Amino acid sequence: MVLGDYPPMGEDEYWDPVTANVLDELRRDDPSAASDPDAALQWIAGEEGPDAITQDRIQEFLWYSLPVKFLTDLGYKLRVAAALARALDLLGLPRYAEICRSDTTRSILHAYEEDIDKGREAFIAASIASGIQPPDLPEFEWGPTMAWEEARA
Repeated sequence: MVLGDYPPMGEDEYWDPVTANVLDELRRDDPSAASDPDAALQWIAGEEGPDAITQDRIQEFLWYSLPVKFLTDLGYKLRVAAALARALDLLGLPRYAEICRSDTTRSILHAYEEDIDKGREAFIAASIASGIQPPDLPEFEWGPTMAWEEARA
């Protein structure tokens, strides 16, 4: 399965006008250029649109879902990351676009190509290093799932 296998959704079916305009701009540059970022954004944000895009969702997509769930070659995965970066730039989310372009993302994708366990180790190490996961404290440990109050904290 590759991301391009997912049919692009029409703006009236799925995307908010801002995202639809971004995808239209990508299509103007290259008619096939919007299918991968469209599918990636669907995977990351679902019907919630760009307001649902978070660093955690970007990292999980790039560092876990893309390399594990999509059985395609490394070159394609790197092109998806680059296309997603372009879309995120156009959405006004340059910090997230930089994650797509980062050496960390490239090294994790390469690690999965060598060995799935090596990829997972790289994913976990990068996730911890990103600083977005709350640390355990001596008097408090985060559970595997969070209630709404924990997630907001």
